[in-house]
Amino acid sequence: MGDEPFTVETPGGVVSRQISTDGKSVKVNMGEVSFHSAVIPVIQIEIWERGAGYTLATDSSSMAVAGVALKLGLCDADITVHMPGGSLNIQFRNGFRATMTGPVTKVCDGVMTQEMFKGGL
Repeated sequence: MGDEPFTVETPGGVVSRQISTDGKSVKVNMGEVSFHSAVIPVIQIEIWERGAGYTLATDSSSMAVAGVALKLGLCDADITVHMPGGSLNIQFRNGFRATMTGPVTKVCDGVMTQEMFKGGL
């Protein structure tokens, strides 16, 4: 992506508000596929989550970006997606079935109250 710093923070909020459906914002993913060697592609993504803003890591976005990169021929069926909060390994197999592996890290503690469930899920 050139010499400019890779970031989703500024355009993420703007794009999220501009592209909406039924008044709801959308998730914005920005990714870069680069080759640090002749055979090993690296995907680096940053994420702007609707309702949460800048996000350090996400499994669904990692899977989506890896799937698109594979379909476009930018990577093989085994790829690592790097995010500011960590990395996930994505493997695609027969029928485009995917497996995701990576570390799990506790980031917070919380309490859910009954009030959060009013109106159903």
